[in-house]
Amino acid sequence: MNSHNSNQNSTESMREIFNKKITIYGSYYPKETLKRIKKLKECLRKRKFVDVNLVRDYPRSIFPSLSRDNDIRNLQRSRHCLKISDLNLIIYTFIGIDSGITTEFHISIWKKYNFLLFCEQDENNNIAGSSLIRARLKELSRNFITFSRDNDEELCDVAFQRIIDFFL
Repeated sequence: MNSHNSNQNSTESMREIFNKKITIYGSYYPKETLKRIKKLKECLRKRKFVDVNLVRDYPRSIFPSLSRDNDIRNLQRSRHCLKISDLNLIIYTFIGIDSGITTEFHISIWKKYNFLLFCEQDENNNIAGSSLIRARLKELSRNFITFSRDNDEELCDVAFQRIIDFFL
C-alpha cells in the first residue's frame, strides 16, 4: 500500500510540475533565433508542459496598465512575465541580440525570481553570453547550463530534465 501511495504522490507531483507557468526568454532577432526559442516552446509542450510561453505569447489582458511607448511597454511586459512565472528559462545563443535577455537575467537576480540560464557551447568550448554574466552566476553560487551549438533537440532534452530537477 505504501508503494501505491508513493506512486500516486509521484504522479501528482509530476502533474504539478507539468502545470507550472514557464516563460522562455531569448533573442527575437534575427528571426532564426526566434524560431529556435519557439521550437523549444513547442518541444516542451509536446513533452506535456501545459503552460510554456514566450513573453510575446501572453495576451495583453494579463498585463497591468502598459505604457504607450513601445520600449517601455516591452520592459513592462518582461518584468511582469518574470514575476508571474514559476520558472524563467533564459537562453543565450551565439547568434542573436542578447541585450534584452541580459536585462531579464539581471531583473531575475535582483527580484529573486526563479530562473535557469542556458548557454550554447561550440566544439571549441566557447560559450555564448558574456563572461560577466557567468561571473555573476558564480558569485551567486549558481551554474549555467550548456547545450551544443545549433542543437535544438539537445536544448529541449536538457531543458526538460533541468525543469523537472528544479521542481523536485
